[in-house]
Amino acid sequence: MWDHSIGKASCAWRRLCAVALAVAISISPLAACRTSNAPDAAASPSSGSIVIATAGPAAGLGAISGTVVHEGSPLPGVTITISSPTLQGTRVAVSNVNGDWMFRALPTGDYTIKLEMEGMATVTKTSRVGAGTVARVSSTLSLSSVAEAITVTAAAPSVIEGSAITAYLPSRNNGGTVRRSATYKEKITVTAAAPAVLETTEVQSNYSSAIVGALPVGRTAQSAASLAASGVPQAAVDACSCEKYASVVEGAFRRASEEPISTFSIDTDRASFSNVRRYLEFGALPPVDAVRVEEMINYFDYGYPDPTDGRPFSITTEIADCPWNTSHKLLRIGVQGRRMPPSAIPPGNLVFLVDVSGSMQSADKLPLVQASLKKLVRQLRDEDRVAIVVYASAEGLALPSTSGRDKWAIERAIDSLQAGGSTAGGAGIMLAYKIAADNYLRDGNNRVILATDGDFNVGASSNDALQQLIEAKRKEGVFLSVLGVGTGNTNDAGMELLADKGNGQYSYLDSLDEAEKVFVREMAGTLLTIAKDVKIQIEFNPARVGAYRLVGYDNRILDRKDFDDDTKDAGELGAGHSVTALYELAPPGGEREAGANGEAREEVPADERTTFEGVVLAHVKLRFKEPKADVSGLVETLVADSDASIYAASDDLRFVSAVAQFGLLLRESQYKGSASWKSVADLASSASSLDTTGDRAQFVKLAKKAEELQSRKIAQGTR
Repeated sequence: MWDHSIGKASCAWRRLCAVALAVAISISPLAACRTSNAPDAAASPSSGSIVIATAGPAAGLGAISGTVVHEGSPLPGVTITISSPTLQGTRVAVSNVNGDWMFRALPTGDYTIKLEMEGMATVTKTSRVGAGTVARVSSTLSLSSVAEAITVTAAAPSVIEGSAITAYLPSRNNGGTVRRSATYKEKITVTAAAPAVLETTEVQSNYSSAIVGALPVGRTAQSAASLAASGVPQAAVDACSCEKYASVVEGAFRRASEEPISTFSIDTDRASFSNVRRYLEFGALPPVDAVRVEEMINYFDYGYPDPTDGRPFSITTEIADCPWNTSHKLLRIGVQGRRMPPSAIPPGNLVFLVDVSGSMQSADKLPLVQASLKKLVRQLRDEDRVAIVVYASAEGLALPSTSGRDKWAIERAIDSLQAGGSTAGGAGIMLAYKIAADNYLRDGNNRVILATDGDFNVGASSNDALQQLIEAKRKEGVFLSVLGVGTGNTNDAGMELLADKGNGQYSYLDSLDEAEKVFVREMAGTLLTIAKDVKIQIEFNPARVGAYRLVGYDNRILDRKDFDDDTKDAGELGAGHSVTALYELAPPGGEREAGANGEAREEVPADERTTFEGVVLAHVKLRFKEPKADVSGLVETLVADSDASIYAASDDLRFVSAVAQFGLLLRESQYKGSASWKSVADLASSASSLDTTGDRAQFVKLAKKAEELQSRKIAQGTR
């Protein structure tokens, strides 16, 4: 049962201050994939893990750092908990692959440090933290005695009907060291008798119930840290990372003489950029598949004009030299959604669907979600309505649909949310859609906003069933947007897929600043879809283009026939949002030099091609549907060829080309050509004169950080 009772105002104020403090100082990476995620783990730059470069403590504050070992070897995955009379509550960290850990920004005073790990004897130490100092605590953990049998009993049947739920823990009874545990595991099985929710577990042995209750269902529950501790090669550790990203295969150059037509779905997600920024700010290069170049590009605002012809968007095109291959050109296609003031947005029927499972406990998850949602609540009007549904071991209604005028009640309900339990994500989504349907506004904006780390490990019978549900509800006029948070077990692939199926946007919140961007600066685009199933099709003139390559959108490619098929799902455009696509173009005769694929996906018959005249380089077509329409409309424009230098191009094209290079370098793309970090910084800096939000200046700093990390990686000779 979820406790939604409300405390006194003074208690609420203290909780708010605690959340603000936690979000301000405690967001940091996890070296191990655990459900009790640690906000303060630090990592050595040489570890290949997420790291934070440590600086001197702030004035009046101090820090504690340490290293934990077992039989002389670094021990990752150890949970370190600190407490002190001068510290509100406790703080938790997890040691990284080098056994290192650190807590920063601590009030001065005496601290108790507890170090715990499954199968190891708990160690408790004390230390004093002084102003402007870093206390150093080193520890050694030893194996504890463990019962050979592990028994799990359930108070209720599991959610999977007629099957067995299995998970694995590292073995601790072989008498050897932790480093040999990867080859010998003990199996825990819970037999399912009927559809229900597994609410409680009991474990007999020194494995705690919290550990077993947090185990993922139906997959190996072994953290990257425990694998590293077992001597598994780093490549295997990386492959076992609990952060899940869909594999992205870069699109190749296509010969315009054989396959002149390119078709793709737009993408207004911005999650990849803020997620990549999280890695870089922590001092690590992101996984290649976390870098989706189109989302990096579309993160930024551009000066595209508003539509003037009554359509929901305008189209802008521009051509200049390609900065990473001077013999090629770049074609920019920009789509600008109709901008709307908040007062013009239809009344909202919003349902906040909040993951309050055990994996959401750390400061960069549920506390960040709570602070972020309250930013949105403060933008609500009296005619807007909000309900709150939570899910963990079971789903529940935390707040019935409430008028936006009662902001105090909504914020009070948000503050009351607490994390704990497993993750019945599927049941939560079904309840959220029911609440949205019960309060449906015929001429309003009906939307479920899911906030989660994406760790759907209990509750959904299948991903296909969830997708079918979300697709059915979008046809009924209820859309789904997704807010991703957290580090360690982030399911980026799953969250992106759910938002795509729900006609909504996927955003990743790495900070309260990002919440300000999503829920305040871009609120209309986040909450209101003005066009759905938006597809773009470009036909190139083979007399002026030898080969072409779409930069990004690698998982958005459509078949040529899909463009005219109104049953084919595509991307959505929010109010005020812009979408930018870049094509790299090789000149006629440059197909071989560009490495164009000689095998066309679909060679276009001669009688189905456009006859181009004059300096026309391409024919751009765009299809879209109004939010409640089933039949699409069509917009077309022609693009004239140009020999403009990239340095004579608009600020926006120069900046877009800088962001594209940034993505190509992070992906270590085979198509990066002569791309360099210097070119990224120079182009972006030259295009930041009208940077009213500070986003472009921040990008330049981020590019310099990425350059430092990549240089360090090369110097160390790592992959």
